[in-house]
Amino acid sequence: SGNFPNDLVPTLNAGTASSGGSSASEWSMLSYLARVNYNYKQKYLLTATLRRDGSSRFGQDTKWGYFPSISAGWLLSSEEFMNAAGWINLLKLRASYGVAGNNQIPNYGPVSLLTTSNYVSGDQLASGLAVDNLANPELQWEKTNQFNVGIDAGLWGNRVNITAEFYRSITQHLLLNVPVPDITGFATQLSNIGKVRNTGAELSIQSKNLTGDFSWSTNLNLSFNRNKALQLGPGNTPLIFTDYVVTVKTEVGQPISNFYGYEFNGIYNDQAAIDASPHVEGTRPGEPIVRDVNGDGKIDADDRTTLGNAQPDFTGGLINTFGYKGVELSFMLQGNFGGQIVNQLTRYMGIWNGGRNAFAGAANYWRSAEAPGDGVHFRPSINPTSMEQSFSNYWVEDGTYVRIKNIMLAYRLPERWLRKGPFKSLRLYVNAENVYLFSDYKNFDPENTTYRPNEPGQSGNEGIPSGAFVGVDYGSYPIPRTITFGVNAAF
Repeated sequence: SGNFPNDLVPTLNAGTASSGGSSASEWSMLSYLARVNYNYKQKYLLTATLRRDGSSRFGQDTKWGYFPSISAGWLLSSEEFMNAAGWINLLKLRASYGVAGNNQIPNYGPVSLLTTSNYVSGDQLASGLAVDNLANPELQWEKTNQFNVGIDAGLWGNRVNITAEFYRSITQHLLLNVPVPDITGFATQLSNIGKVRNTGAELSIQSKNLTGDFSWSTNLNLSFNRNKALQLGPGNTPLIFTDYVVTVKTEVGQPISNFYGYEFNGIYNDQAAIDASPHVEGTRPGEPIVRDVNGDGKIDADDRTTLGNAQPDFTGGLINTFGYKGVELSFMLQGNFGGQIVNQLTRYMGIWNGGRNAFAGAANYWRSAEAPGDGVHFRPSINPTSMEQSFSNYWVEDGTYVRIKNIMLAYRLPERWLRKGPFKSLRLYVNAENVYLFSDYKNFDPENTTYRPNEPGQSGNEGIPSGAFVGVDYGSYPIPRTITFGVNAAF
């Protein structure tokens, strides 16, 4: 490396590198913690905590944050008035309130950094430096205030155990890259803006259905979460991000990252149907009907609307375990119910467009007024129209799925068989993971939607929050089915 513009930054990235590269960074955090626990008669419980955290990632006057919490519990089953309810072995009410902080931002978020920038000096190319981002010395901790209330119960000799919890949290001073006027020379600035609310509940039930030589136990868990943006930046301007055509929109009163695009309502079957409705100029029979959302008699960007959200209605899991004289069989079901997924491969494989392969459903496309196909897949074209390649509900699919997550069969050899051998116990088992998936999703796996727009090496995505495109799938590799045979032995 050579041609350093000055001696202030000695690492390779500050000069013109012929090969290789280097970087250096550091950050620090200092924390203080105080806690008080109080227990009265083993029935009334109280814990209070105060944290003081300082992070170098924030401004000089904003690096410290205070995070208190308090929790209380009441063991009702220890009260005398509960003695008559002998079938209740444990009954506990609990509640808590606390504040948590988030400092997951780049190490030098509040300051302007320099980057190399070539310029022309005479007839030579020279190395220089330029400001790479807008400073924000007032950058501070993102804070989440959460309230929880729950109940724990053990019933009928603790054969049934129930845990239920409700929570409500508000996150404010969100750390986001906020769009700024282009006149600044930058597209975004890392800032504290907005307020988001999350509300949800969790339920867990564990039961011993049968005991004895033949045993059967069940573990069921259900949960749901709803989030909503309560406040955004100046003027509550919606946050809109687009990556590979897919657009998400966050606006006040709505969930975070709603999928935002055009709504297709079938296929034009003839020219008369086109002439009778708002349409894009040049539309032909066999092309999609685009809904005029705002009713202004034309189709344009203002007709984009909410197409769904990745949040499921609820998620759940079910485990059943059976046993009989050393034989154990268990299986686990797991699934998401509701919510949507964006299948990004639709723009390549959902339509006939050149020499690419396509999803099987694309074969039932519109051929003519007499052979309209399924009314969903439009006519093939080597050069699909811009509207056909625009983000729409054609890309959005139901995210519901149920997976046989695990099946395990095991056999523990009787101890009498092992008395003359070296083993104290011996257990043989076979275990299958990700056995089968029940889903209407066209792509590989509705669970493994791990695409992120600002992965290292991807350009044009600067300023997009890493969690903005949850539920967007760009052909993620499916979760493999794994079968394992094993032996557990004790000597």
